[in-house]
Amino acid sequence: AAGAFAFSACEDQLDIEQKGVIAVDSFYQTDEDCEKALATAYEYFLIQTFGRTTFGPGIYTPAKVMANHAGDDVNYAGGNYGDHEFGGTVDEFRFKHTPEAIDCLYKGLYSSIYYCNLVLNYFDGKEGATAFMKQAVAEARVLRAFDYFLLACYWGQPPFVSELLSADALPANNEMSQQEYFKWVASECQAAAPNLTTRNGKTDKAGALRVTTGFASALEGKALMF
Repeated sequence: AAGAFAFSACEDQLDIEQKGVIAVDSFYQTDEDCEKALATAYEYFLIQTFGRTTFGPGIYTPAKVMANHAGDDVNYAGGNYGDHEFGGTVDEFRFKHTPEAIDCLYKGLYSSIYYCNLVLNYFDGKEGATAFMKQAVAEARVLRAFDYFLLACYWGQPPFVSELLSADALPANNEMSQQEYFKWVASECQAAAPNLTTRNGKTDKAGALRVTTGFASALEGKALMF
């Protein structure tokens, strides 16, 4: 009985609030929170879209392989034949049902979309939203539109994910045609433009660090051209 009493008396001491984390309910509130969420969206956009993706081997860039290697006028390089198979299988069109570069780009683009959706989910239409929050939402919309532009280019009618999904969600290919996807990309850029910043000429390096009206217009034009 004494032992049972001793253990029961310690239970409240074992229920310790986790340190070093912020509960979701208390985050996504301020401009500072918004800036952190947007910075993460940029990070994953750069890594997963054009950088060394976190999926698969970290030294190759799937977007470069997909855009440039799949052609007869390209010979992928390596120390010997069989080196750099990540790109070689795409270059020589001899990949199997799970080509690594293609698989990594597909997963990477949806990872980027997820972090954009976090910004949009918590700050788009937020009551009392500040000017910076509106700008962040606009930038995230254009980043996400770019992801979908690439997805539509390569996969035609990929799943359309515009909200945060549950862990067991299984979104299917979308009914939108590839052309409708491109029109959607253009409309997102148009809608975001009023809340974006504008770069002050070619020498404005600081202004080029984020999505601007110029970037959005270029993507809009490219989508409509396609």
